[in-house]
Amino acid sequence: MKRLLRRALRAFGLEIRRVSRVWIPEPEVDEIEAVEQIMVGFTADQPSSSPLSSVRELRSYLSDGRIVFFDDLIAICDRLGVELDDRQVADIGTGTGYLLRAVDRRAPSAELHGYDTFAEMLELARLLCPRAVFEPESLYSIEEKFEVVFCTEMLEHVVHPDEALQHLSRLVLPGGVLVLTVPDGRKDREPAKEMRADGTAYWGHINFWSPESWPIFLRRELPEAVGIEVGPLVTGKLYAVIRF
Repeated sequence: MKRLLRRALRAFGLEIRRVSRVWIPEPEVDEIEAVEQIMVGFTADQPSSSPLSSVRELRSYLSDGRIVFFDDLIAICDRLGVELDDRQVADIGTGTGYLLRAVDRRAPSAELHGYDTFAEMLELARLLCPRAVFEPESLYSIEEKFEVVFCTEMLEHVVHPDEALQHLSRLVLPGGVLVLTVPDGRKDREPAKEMRADGTAYWGHINFWSPESWPIFLRRELPEAVGIEVGPLVTGKLYAVIRF
């Protein structure tokens, strides 16, 4: 039966392919329990009309998969020799602040800074990573410079990703590192949704990079970089470690 189906599909230029599944490890149980306990306390203080009043909604955003994604990114930084301890580290578009929490667990002497325009979410970030300094600023208003700058899952949203990338590079001190992630554009099915109020980005995705076009984009926009290393994360996202 399968052979007949394959022949019928080939007549129309189609074929059946086996899709390999990506194995994604589960986060530590103790860490999930700690995160959920913090969320319970946080949501209890939010007005019922707020989208941040539901632990279920917050966990759907800061899911097990997203936690594994952040942990994997830090592990890749370790493997590629990106020093985090005793460094000035910034997370641009920090959201819940969980990436800095993951950095803090690996690099307890790092100086941590998080920036996001979603001021209410930063209240949760301060609970998840108390040692970090969080500021409600956009990428384009940050004046400080850092030794390591993270920006994860943001460039796919912005209207001008080239300009955003240039601004990110200006936040990195000489000899520093910029760490980026974006979805794999071949697999990304996230719609654009509506534009955000400031007109700089969409709530969904409008930019898509394949594993091949991702490094081409980075090298074209950042010719001053002294090294660009790219690859896939265990969750299927694409990362870049850019040295200046």
